[in-house]
Amino acid sequence: ESFSPTPSLTTVKIILILALHCGLKVHAIDVAGAFLNAEIKDDIIIEFPDGITIIDGCKYAKLQKSLYGLHQAGRDWHEMSDRIIKSFDSRIKQSQTDPCLYYILTDELKFFMSVHVDDYTIVCSDDKYYKQLVQHFKKFVDIEEKGVPKIILQMGIKWGPNMESVSFSQKRQIVKLFNRYCPNTMKRY
Repeated sequence: ESFSPTPSLTTVKIILILALHCGLKVHAIDVAGAFLNAEIKDDIIIEFPDGITIIDGCKYAKLQKSLYGLHQAGRDWHEMSDRIIKSFDSRIKQSQTDPCLYYILTDELKFFMSVHVDDYTIVCSDDKYYKQLVQHFKKFVDIEEKGVPKIILQMGIKWGPNMESVSFSQKRQIVKLFNRYCPNTMKRY
């Protein structure tokens, strides 16, 4: 099985609008080399290409971690990511309608996390909680904090002054498609 879920644009838009409405902070983090961190469930044997010499003369090896390009790499990473998230706090729930949305809603804490492969959009009411989550992730993988997201799911995001408004744009994708399929009909961007 190679399925790995992706969040819906609607989910992403809703959590960003909730952030605005409730005055919550928005963060983006990225996992470096996500697929290379994922454990493999299956036994996968690879043959070394010609020219690669191994000390004992072996031409084959068993993969210990996933690789980009493997059919199951996305699934393996998603399962590892899910374990990391759920091991952080037992209160974290996974949405029934969007498996890429994790959340906590209590009087003390409002927390939403949308996961798209190795990119995480986090909306949180508590800076300390967010920092603890980041430290938890760092126990398992290398991450980069990206600040306030400017692109999610290839959708441009423009924040208004003092994070009082947000607008979404898919201009980049539209122009790319137009240039690809109608290359001589408009000025290239």
